[in-house]
Amino acid sequence: MACTATTFWRRVPGLAAATLAALGGLSVDASANDTVAVRYTLKPDAALRTAELEVCTAPGTRLIPGVARIRPKVLWSSPEGCRGYAIDLSAVSLAQGLRWRVLWVGAMLPRPAVPVSRLAGMLHVVVPTQAGGELAWQFLGPWPQTAAGDFVLNASAFERRGRMWVGHSPVQTLLVGDTAFRVTAPEQTLSETALTTWFKHTGAAVASLAGGRFPLKAAQVVLLPEAGASVGFGMVERGGGAGVFLHVGRHISAGTLKADWTPYHEFSHLLLPPVSDAVWFAEGYASYAQQVARARAGALTSAEAAAALADGFKRGATQIDGSSLAEASGAMDDRGDYWRVYWGGAAFFLELDATLRRTGGSLDALVARWGSLARPDGGSVPLARFLALADRLHPEIKIHEIAQKHLDAKVFLPVGALLAGLVADGTWGSICAVPAGLETPEGTGGEAHAAPAITPPE
Repeated sequence: MACTATTFWRRVPGLAAATLAALGGLSVDASANDTVAVRYTLKPDAALRTAELEVCTAPGTRLIPGVARIRPKVLWSSPEGCRGYAIDLSAVSLAQGLRWRVLWVGAMLPRPAVPVSRLAGMLHVVVPTQAGGELAWQFLGPWPQTAAGDFVLNASAFERRGRMWVGHSPVQTLLVGDTAFRVTAPEQTLSETALTTWFKHTGAAVASLAGGRFPLKAAQVVLLPEAGASVGFGMVERGGGAGVFLHVGRHISAGTLKADWTPYHEFSHLLLPPVSDAVWFAEGYASYAQQVARARAGALTSAEAAAALADGFKRGATQIDGSSLAEASGAMDDRGDYWRVYWGGAAFFLELDATLRRTGGSLDALVARWGSLARPDGGSVPLARFLALADRLHPEIKIHEIAQKHLDAKVFLPVGALLAGLVADGTWGSICAVPAGLETPEGTGGEAHAAPAITPPE
């Protein structure tokens, strides 16, 4: 059901209970059901400076601050379990520009004081209208949406960062396989057609690394503007859903955007569920995949992609200090050993790719199966589950032993011969078809998806 204005909640007895029941049959009595439902109504002003927030849950439920421990000002409360708050949007803005903001939503949402695994939330955003009835701005979040446009908040939305973009630039829904990407690019000088062509081309190249599809129903993509004509950096966030943020110069050309490695790296992260305890695995895969995807997209030749990997391995070797890859990964942020971790992980995936090809397997097919490990609540998956599935699919290889060899190594393992061999066989950097059924999540059935044809943009 659609929400109405904030004051309406306080006038109608029983409305909170009816709304909570609409979350999908969830009980509004936390004692009678292990799941605690909570509904949020967010009403920002037209200038995006302040907002009213209404929180409704079971009467008597204690609320605690969100992930950033921000305590919004309480305006009112009702015996039905609803409370109203005043939000200073500047306090939860992670970026802002000309008529747009990026809001850290989890920071401003007080939540019931129960483990996040028990929470089921819904967020409704009330958009003000301008003269003539037009909406004052659009909004874009990473969370699944109902038919009415409300956002569904799972456990990960309350424990990890997720951002909402609000502003005036167009929001496009672009399909890659059966994944709907909602994309916006505020303040960019590239035409909407050029941006669409770039995204579909890049997305298809990355999806080819897992049989032509992402293991997601939807994702959010925001190109955040900055000075210049290049790509600054990017990041992926998983708070309630998948969000990709790319810092892109306002005057970037279509060719520069296509050639840059950063989008390929960030989109490659979406091929795997979040890994709970192995930065080297997640970043190593994205670092390896970014170069293979660039070759498949035609942004690099196979030889150029191999040279880019070799350069990365050389940089990784400069941070060898007597510690193992496992130790460097565990202390990466404290020690700054990013090259060691990213490229040490990439070396593992290079060896894995070469070994699978030599035995008639495919890294593409394995990545597609890894995608089936995604948890319904968006939570992280332990590394052990990835390796156990790989070993079951390829018992002749003992993939966990390859991983352990790289993790224990206190030197950067030599991979030059493996890389040269992959380039020489003539198929590295080209699409590896996923055998029928391998990309289908276990127990769900379904048809095999062929890898998409990739046509370079004009």
